[in-house]
Amino acid sequence: MMPATFAGRCTDQHSADRPAAWIARCRDFAHAREWRGVLVAIAATLAAGCGASRLDYTPRSDVAKEQAIAVVERALEEQPRQYVPTTVEATPEKIVITQMIVRRRMLFGSVVSSPTTTIYWDNLGDSLLYEKRGRYSVDIVDPDGYLHLRVYLNSERKAHGLIDAIESLRRGSQ
Repeated sequence: MMPATFAGRCTDQHSADRPAAWIARCRDFAHAREWRGVLVAIAATLAAGCGASRLDYTPRSDVAKEQAIAVVERALEEQPRQYVPTTVEATPEKIVITQMIVRRRMLFGSVVSSPTTTIYWDNLGDSLLYEKRGRYSVDIVDPDGYLHLRVYLNSERKAHGLIDAIESLRRGSQ
């Protein structure tokens, strides 16, 4: 595995760690494989500059159900184009998301599939908020930390609103 590939892998995932921790992790990884110092420096620099920062936020759970559903649906529909689901249907018990995927084939045209994801509010843990270069993302996870959905937002206010809405729906369904 090349050092740049490792650095790319390091930065693909959100991390609450500071850049110093990433640099140390990259150095340990490279040292175990006896890579030269120059390559280690490149990997550490890439990892330090690309990671997202986890932000602490304590959600409110006093949002009305109808308003919370509207906030969740709008947040999913306002994501960057490549992440916008085909359909979003939120209820007080769950959210159902359908994403159309088109795969082009050389010989027989395109193949279209529409996988559906259903997430029950009472099966969720605390949502996680991240910031990277002025953009925000909210990770919707289960109590064990398994990522169900990542929602991308363009303001911290909208991210807080989404987390508040999810928390209200989660508390209301238990």
